[in-house]
Amino acid sequence: MASLFRRFGKIFQWNKLSIWEIKKHSLESLYIDENGEANKRWIVKLYYNFIPFVLSVSLLSLGVFISDEVSNYLITGVSIFAGLFFNLLLIIADKLKIRRELLDSNKTEAKENYLKRFEIFSRQFISTISYAVIQAIWLIILMTLCKIEVFQESVMHNNFLCYLVLSLTYLFNFLTYLIVFKLIVLLFTILSSLYIMIFDDLNLNNGKHKF
Repeated sequence: MASLFRRFGKIFQWNKLSIWEIKKHSLESLYIDENGEANKRWIVKLYYNFIPFVLSVSLLSLGVFISDEVSNYLITGVSIFAGLFFNLLLIIADKLKIRRELLDSNKTEAKENYLKRFEIFSRQFISTISYAVIQAIWLIILMTLCKIEVFQESVMHNNFLCYLVLSLTYLFNFLTYLIVFKLIVLLFTILSSLYIMIFDDLNLNNGKHKF
């Protein structure tokens, strides 16, 4: 299914829309830490793929669906997060520029290694935030589509339309839950990266880095 979507994506590819590329770089960054060393792939797949899938299926099995009121609250919250993510992108780009200027004079091997590490971290951070913004936009669309449930009563007389609405309700709710849990995982990785960056700044300002 994923390969089919990629084929359609290549057919209708537009260079200004680099969604697949952003997703690819973001997922690749999950398998590599800030030092460029590989993480255990099964751990990443467990947290990012398996657990969100199981939780999504479990919620649907328990008959938990996103109501219209909850959907409105979530759309507002996700929109705010998307705006904050855009601000983070600007902050990290500015941080990289400042560090390059700070470490440009009197280059040493230690300085170059430090800057290389921060550039790896910056690329991962930017790709993860960019993909989180894309997922936030998908969430807003899916939560809007989840409101199709309100049409179920009006099509009760038509079995085909009734089953169609019911099937779409399950599908949209499943995809919404799946993306929500995956976005939560990304949020934790962003928070962890932000934590590392802030402490790196503190160490740099306090002269604790030995160059």
